[in-house]
Amino acid sequence: MQYSRSPREPIDGEVIIKRPGKPTLKTKQGNFSDGGLFVNLTSHDLQKGRRVEVIVVRENGTIRDMQRMSGIVIRIDKEGVAMVTYKADQLRRSSDDDASHLKIRANMPETS
Repeated sequence: MQYSRSPREPIDGEVIIKRPGKPTLKTKQGNFSDGGLFVNLTSHDLQKGRRVEVIVVRENGTIRDMQRMSGIVIRIDKEGVAMVTYKADQLRRSSDDDASHLKIRANMPETS
């Protein structure tokens, strides 16, 4: 089923998903859209509404580009996980990592 409202672009690197106190998740499969990203992860313990740190690592020969952003898990299905991504200044802080009650402006990571 198609959920994205804008064109998707394949991930051209590795996506690392970090959560406090939990194992780091990594994948090279998925795509970006204007609102965030979808990553193919079939084995994980992510929960809808939880905040995560997303790191995208791209390599071009000997040059390595890393982009960090925050995200919120918005959908989980049998193929993977969808997250909306944002910059830290677009979200007010909360005392816990449950962000399901917050409203944010989606932000697409820059591409080179």
